[in-house]
Formats: sequence, structure tokens, C-alpha cells
Amino acid sequence: MKDAYTDLDGVHFSFSHYSTRNDKNGYQRQFKVYKADEEQPDETRKQLAKTPKGAQRQTAVNYNWEYFKQHAKENLESDRGKEIYAQRKIDVETVFGRLKGVFGMRRTHVRGKQAVHNDIGIMLMSMNLTKLALEARRKVGIFYKKAVKNKNRNETIRILILLLRFFYWRLVFFQPLFICSKDLLISFDC
Repeated sequence: MKDAYTDLDGVHFSFSHYSTRNDKNGYQRQFKVYKADEEQPDETRKQLAKTPKGAQRQTAVNYNWEYFKQHAKENLESDRGKEIYAQRKIDVETVFGRLKGVFGMRRTHVRGKQAVHNDIGIMLMSMNLTKLALEARRKVGIFYKKAVKNKNRNETIRILILLLRFFYWRLVFFQPLFICSKDLLISFDC
């Protein structure tokens, strides 16, 4: 049996040699390189088998990559894979939708891996604090409606609201100061 490959245009390729490529992370990829046959079934395929400069075309196939692509495709097309993929649209995509639509963050305005990490981290923290504030406001509203009947509770709710505001502003504007020593980690709040 001949080791051959046919592309989408119907051009026939025969095995030429093995090739190894290294990516920027040092990972090695193994390829089988196929060279277009001189003889093709018709004249149009003969022209398609040549490069613009007239040399025979070559193509490289990574069968390891193809195997894992097929495996991932089978997993996604299974019933369980369809459930997980459908859930992703609910769990993940709404976060990015809010990030873009509500908070107006369509791109980062910094460069560098650490700077982008910090930028997105600050934005996600602000989203979480917004959710926390809305939830606290909702709970205080429920308490407040019940407390209208009982005047003694009004003072408690007012104190609770002041405490929530205090801790919210403390989280937003004041960062803890850390002092590290070899054997000891001490945290001082400013």
C-alpha cells in the first residue's frame, strides 16, 4: 500500500520525508511531508500541483494533531459534550457580555502579560463588587420593608447600611500593606 495524500482539490501527493518543527515554547511537532506527484489525472490538477514559481507543491500533515482534533470533535458531538457546550453559553459568555456591554471594556489598554492580567483582574473585581453591592442593597431593602412595622429595627438597619458602606469603601480605596520577612508575614491595614 502506497503512503499517499489527496488534498481537497483532488491533487495527489506521495510521501517524501519526515519533518520536525519546534515552536516558541520548545514543543516538537512531527510531520509527514508529502510532495505533489508529477503525473495527475487531468491538466487542471497538474497546474494545481505546482507553485506559482513552477515547483511541485508540498504539504505537511501532523497525524498526531489530527487524532486529537478527531477525539475532541467526538467528545463535543456526544450527548454529554453537547450539554457542557450548551452550559458554557450560559456560564461564561454572559460574563464577557457584561464586561463589554455594561462596563464598556472592549479591549485592554495596556501591554504585557502581567499588566493585562492586572487590568482584567481589576475589572472582574469591580464586577464582583457590583454584584455584591446589588445583593446587599436587595437584602437591606427586604429588611427595610419589614422594619417599617417595627421602629426598633430601623436603627439596626441604618447601622447595617453604614457598616456595608464602610466595608465597601474600605475594599475599594484602601489596599492592605504587607511586610514580608524570612520567617514572618505581617499584614497591616491602612
